[in-house]
Amino acid sequence: MMNSSSHPIEKFWSQAYASYQKEPGVFVVADMVDPILSPRFGKRNGPHLNLIQNINHDVTTIPDYTLRNNFFLCVLKTKEAKLASEKYLVKDLKDAKEDEVFWELLKNGFAKDYQFLHTLMDFLPNLKAQFKVGYLLDDENEGLPIGCVVIGHTDHEAILLSGMIKDTHRDQKRSRDLTSLVNIIAQKENIEEYFYWTMSERLTRYADQIDRYLIYTKNKQ
Repeated sequence: MMNSSSHPIEKFWSQAYASYQKEPGVFVVADMVDPILSPRFGKRNGPHLNLIQNINHDVTTIPDYTLRNNFFLCVLKTKEAKLASEKYLVKDLKDAKEDEVFWELLKNGFAKDYQFLHTLMDFLPNLKAQFKVGYLLDDENEGLPIGCVVIGHTDHEAILLSGMIKDTHRDQKRSRDLTSLVNIIAQKENIEEYFYWTMSERLTRYADQIDRYLIYTKNKQ
């Protein structure tokens, strides 16, 4: 196990979720108590536990707790990126939420998690962070959005919450443009690195740092 306090994920939560912090490393969002949004970083005395662990170590077994999630936790350094202006559009989340196409893209990319994401996007503007939606546009078809990313940032940390390409445009190497869009947004906001978690090993290939993000729930007595 590593010292999670050095990881951008805990730094982001400490700033963005400052008003929800009950003690160092413990955050409680009354309306969204899932361990993903109300983490307990390294705290072994509650209903759940969030651990950041070196990817090369065996997954830790913790008495009285069951492993619920085993994610790859990726950190990427912001890279210089260029994308023609007609290929993308960036909006504040509060404005993008008024776009029907934004919700259509989320539903297209994350049908199973759509309801959770809908609730999450409504909640995020309450945090002490800025959230941006980057649209990837089809410059060959009237500039219609064919993908999007959602990024949140504080003064120094940034989280990539979601990224997707519409099913009609997958397997066309559009993900390269999506990656460029993420970096363009990070550059504009003077963010030097950003993080995300994923269950897909394929989505870790470009990461500069990979750890495990383990979430445990306490066994019922």
